[in-house]
This record gives sequence, structure tokens and C-alpha cells, in this order.
Amino acid sequence: MRVLAFSFTRSSLGHVRRMAAAAEALIARGHEVAIASHEAGREEVTRAGARWLGIREIAPDLRWHEISEPDAFRDFVRTRQASRSYVESSLEDEFGTIEAVRPDLVLADMRNTAGVAAALHGIPSITVHNLRLFAHPLHVILPELLRTLDDIGIDSNARNKILGDVLAIPSLGALDPWNELAPEISGMVMDLVLEARHIGPLFSAADRRDLLDLPPTRDRKIVVTLGGSGAGGDDVRHFLDSTARLDIETKVIIGPDAAQ
Repeated sequence: MRVLAFSFTRSSLGHVRRMAAAAEALIARGHEVAIASHEAGREEVTRAGARWLGIREIAPDLRWHEISEPDAFRDFVRTRQASRSYVESSLEDEFGTIEAVRPDLVLADMRNTAGVAAALHGIPSITVHNLRLFAHPLHVILPELLRTLDDIGIDSNARNKILGDVLAIPSLGALDPWNELAPEISGMVMDLVLEARHIGPLFSAADRRDLLDLPPTRDRKIVVTLGGSGAGGDDVRHFLDSTARLDIETKVIIGPDAAQ
């Protein structure tokens, strides 16, 4: 099977690393995999043994996790992921890449028009999203993106594939549960996909080796990583407060913009 993955990159490498981990597993099973991303993700892709393809991507703007007022965030999104210029350039790159690779399946991680591009080419697609991102920012991005796709004139059946045919949740139900989403948000998600399921975390082969090779006795240490942006800042603070009284060394891996 020939698989083409699209990954959002420039703001964080977390999305492309997940696609690289998926690519490793697929390649090990004999499938052919290419990953399309911004140049920033190229090394992650080639390290996984997949073919890298370059696409354009919007520049980082970390204000997205700081704006909580709905109308202000909606205005912000309309200048970025839901802007007509970004959507049109994304679809243009995705069309060209799909036509060059001619995949049997399209994967997408936070590249929200890839499922639409796949549908317009008659190709099934799977998107990878953590559910917590539907609480913010996707609760605003998705409705605005649907509106932009309508304005462009995209066929309604294809525009409804912004989450692909299947939504894969790269976590466990206990850690990223449906019941933490507002009913209108979970309803919107389920209206857009045929199926949604938790698939567990996506680890690279190197990550799995590190986990399996832990010595039987070792120093008491906790390492926390929730990605490179500030999106997990509140969770990190909650975790640190909860473990402050424990006699355990704690290390946090997070991007410089969230280090404070």
C-alpha cells in the first residue's frame, strides 16, 4: 500500500514526529510511505526512512493558546488556518502532492485540508488529533474552515472530510476522554467522521527501545513532555503542583516559549 501523510509543522515538530512514528511502523510492514511537511520537518521524516516532500506552511504565532475570548479567537483564526489564502495554498500543495504520489491512503496530522484534498481525488483518509485540541483551538478552527471551504466552492461531501473518514486519537481513553469535551463539540466531531477510536500513543522505534530498556532499579525520576508549544502549560503546572511534595526528581521538556 502507498501511504501519503501530511503534517502541520512550523509551530511545533510534535505533529511530524507522530507521522514519522507511524511511517516507521508502516514501512516495517512493507508499505511505501511519503510525508509532506514544511522544510522544518524534513530531518524527522528522513530519519524515519520515509520519503520527504516539501509543502508550504503558515508561520508560527503562539497567540493561539493565549486568546480565550471566542470572538477574538475567531477573528484570529480567520487570518490564519481558516483564511482563504492559507486554505487555497494548502489545497494547491496537497493536490499537487497527491497527484505526484498517487497514494492508496492519506494520513493527516493537524493539516486540516488534507482530508478534503483526498476526498476530491477519491482517496480515503485518516486524521490524527488529540481530543483536547477540539476544546481549543479546533472548536473555532473547524467551523471557520468549513465556512471558508464553502466560500471557495468546495463540494459539500468533500468539505465534510476535514477530519477524514476516520479520526485516530493518539492517546488512551483515560488520558484524553470524550467526556471532557462539551456535547456540541463532540457532536460536531462525530458528525464529520465515519469512525473515531483511541489508538494509543505513537512512539518511534527509538522511543520504544528507551522505554523497554529501563533498568530494573533506577533513580526516582519523572520526565514530563507534553510537546514543544505552550499548549500543555496548564497541565504541566498542575502536575508540578501535585508532585511538589514527593521525593522524586522531576524534569520537564517543553519549548522556550512556555518555559516560564
